[in-house]
Amino acid sequence: MEKIHFSLETKDDNRFIMFTRIIFGLICFAIAVFWLIYRVMANQSDSAQWITITFLGLFGAYQVFAGFGLAEKFIEISQEKILLKQNSVLPSIELRTSQITRIDLYPFKVLFFTGPDKTVLLRFGISEPDKVEAIKKSIVRFAEENNLTFEIKSE
Repeated sequence: MEKIHFSLETKDDNRFIMFTRIIFGLICFAIAVFWLIYRVMANQSDSAQWITITFLGLFGAYQVFAGFGLAEKFIEISQEKILLKQNSVLPSIELRTSQITRIDLYPFKVLFFTGPDKTVLLRFGISEPDKVEAIKKSIVRFAEENNLTFEIKSE
């Protein structure tokens, strides 16, 4: 089985949007640094200003991060593992065939059982049913090729 990559994003960003995110993130970050330097030099500070500086700095960093495509949510299925990134900020989860004991496929979610009481949940939205079916077919193919127990349930 070749490596198959599915985006879990509701829409794909083009180059213009990505470039705009990077520029906007750099502007936010620059404003946060300016305010930080200005407030330290003026010896003025209160909690609202620190919250604003922190928010602008983190938001700007996230926008740059997302602009470079590092915040994409995806599922990647290969011969020996499934790589799953459901959150744009948290790192991806790697599920090796040796870890997976069972897979349950529901209409809008997939449960990967990795231990006696550990599961990894993959939730789908309802906006793109064709993509959901393609992902589920690839997971079934992955399970069949690796002799994993799977069950298709109707909820």
